Amino acid sequence: MAITKYGRFEPCNVSLQLKTCLFTKYGDTWSFFADNYTDSKRNNILTQLINWQMNGMISLLSNTDPDCPVSFFDIWGGNPMWNKIAMLESYARYIYSKGGMFIPCIFCDDGDNHIIQKAPIECHERSISLLLAVLTPFIPAILIGLESSEYFNRDEHDYFIRLIKHHSPNIFVGTHLQKEPEGGMPTGLDFIAYEHSWSPVKGDNHSAEEVVNEVIEAKNRWNKIILPVEYNIHFDGRKIREQSKALLKAGFGCGGPFV
Repeated sequence: MAITKYGRFEPCNVSLQLKTCLFTKYGDTWSFFADNYTDSKRNNILTQLINWQMNGMISLLSNTDPDCPVSFFDIWGGNPMWNKIAMLESYARYIYSKGGMFIPCIFCDDGDNHIIQKAPIECHERSISLLLAVLTPFIPAILIGLESSEYFNRDEHDYFIRLIKHHSPNIFVGTHLQKEPEGGMPTGLDFIAYEHSWSPVKGDNHSAEEVVNEVIEAKNRWNKIILPVEYNIHFDGRKIREQSKALLKAGFGCGGPFV
């Protein structure tokens, strides 16, 4: 698979400052591997992130939403779609080769994704072990799920942490959430891809100080690495740049453009 040559991603480490943006004018990075995203669209998203001086990208590995379906198996835990898995590996390898960080996210929260979330354990073990075998050489971290506190409790999170670390003991394991799962924070979680307490659609209504203070509070509350990734969807605006710069100045990463 041919991939257009871009500039360089900035070398990075998940324990330091992830700079990413989930939303671009070409599409969101969650849906990067959706069946209805073309290679041209994917390449435009990557180019946008690089032009914004980002150093990483977060994308889903499964989604049943018909508007942006993502699947690398005929059914979760079933037969692999090897051409799509080859595409996944190609992009992961490319981002890694440029010094950037690709952080995949296993589960999605919307639509009929409960079909995947509540699949038998053997389906999870088959799918996740195969995906990790392909991705582990090229990723520093993985997310359990998008808004995973909506569908997994503490014990379920810990099951997936154990499963991931069994197959890939040297990568960070995190999840995307805004609140604690039922039962409390999972014990083995390395980091949180944090969504702020307001809808990102209303991100312009909040000051840079509010954005930073909420991340500090989350870090103090959970004693985890906090990667702020979702606080403002208005990626072309002035406000998100003020918020992102403030997060970087405070020692965190950012979830939006800062240039």
